[in-house]
Amino acid sequence: MDALKPRDPWLTPAETAEMFGVTTRTLINWVRSGKLAAQRTAGRHRRYRESDAQALLAELKSAA
Repeated sequence: MDALKPRDPWLTPAETAEMFGVTTRTLINWVRSGKLAAQRTAGRHRRYRESDAQALLAELKSAA
């Protein structure tokens, strides 16, 4: 059954920053503070799970 579940897409820093309306530097700060998780690719580039970004976005919107 797990094979039928859609995969959680990975977002680039630019895509994620655009989603939040912030800079990629802000994303790095959020990762360092534990607000948002990031994975590193083999080329050492950061990627963010779309579900993590959506969850943080919902949390920030509810706090506003």
